[in-house]
Amino acid sequence: MSLKHGLLGLLKYGDMTGYDLDKAFKSSLRPAWNVQTSQIYRELGTMEEKEWLSSRIEIQEGKPNRKYYHITQEGEKELKLWLLEDHVKEELYLRHPFFLQLFFAGENTDEENVKMIQILKERCHSEITNIETMYRDAEEYRNIVKDENRTKYWQLANMLGKSYYQNFINWADEAIEFLNKKEGE
Repeated sequence: MSLKHGLLGLLKYGDMTGYDLDKAFKSSLRPAWNVQTSQIYRELGTMEEKEWLSSRIEIQEGKPNRKYYHITQEGEKELKLWLLEDHVKEELYLRHPFFLQLFFAGENTDEENVKMIQILKERCHSEITNIETMYRDAEEYRNIVKDENRTKYWQLANMLGKSYYQNFINWADEAIEFLNKKEGE
């Protein structure tokens, strides 16, 4: 996924400040893309240069001014092109450090590897909890967007994220059982 395209997608729902985008991204797209706040602001500047979005300043008394971003027609075209691209092939060729670590885990003891797998399992449980929290947080955005066709895809994305982590948990259970078996069992 491109961070730029994730931000464009969020801006399709309405004008937002960098703070709003950061909050929305982290409360809805975190399973797909882990992002730092500084990355979001950097990308917003780049996207404005490309004329994919425009901005306006809201002057506030006694508080810092707010900069709102708005997706432009060029930004909408870019988002549509990206949405129609075939990203499945990229996803099927994993670039996953844990897989590489696991491949060479024969250098460790089985006990060390069971601990490593248990850590993975615990983190996956934590991510599922985060996704379930995102389901609840999405209600706030559903009330703003008021477009059931769009919001059902948020739910599908969360379902995919939950399934992804649940598959790791299922594998971890099997792997731990496999590693704990004694020879001849």
